[in-house]
Amino acid sequence: MKKYIFALAVICGVTLAAADAGALSCAPPNMDAAAFNAAEAIFEGTVTGIDDASGDDSEAGKQVSFLVSRAWKGTAAGSEIRVLRNFYWGDGFREGETYLVFAETKQDDVLVSGICGLTRGVSPDDPLLALLDAHFATPDAATD
Repeated sequence: MKKYIFALAVICGVTLAAADAGALSCAPPNMDAAAFNAAEAIFEGTVTGIDDASGDDSEAGKQVSFLVSRAWKGTAAGSEIRVLRNFYWGDGFREGETYLVFAETKQDDVLVSGICGLTRGVSPDDPLLALLDAHFATPDAATD
């Protein structure tokens, strides 16, 4: 009987002490020079269109078109740029809204914005904007 009580106590202890698994979550991204340098393109832009990139209307990937309003790297203000984005987790872009986008070049020279990273909706008080301005010193000028 004591074995059963001990086993039950161990199972309850392990169950109650277990931490959240964090499934389908991202570690907070670093806002530093390494993250800025790793990106092929960094810009602020408004979504002008969203097209299915997978050909099967799945959420696997969408081509998102942006009108660039500010650029720090890889593009220029006033240009239109297309970025592939995975929408599996429901954190996709919305047409007409403005975002800060960090994109890398992947296969076939397509820019890709990963689901775990610094890409996000723009707010005027976002400290990342000041960090980008300080790091690149000349926003709105394409930096290669």
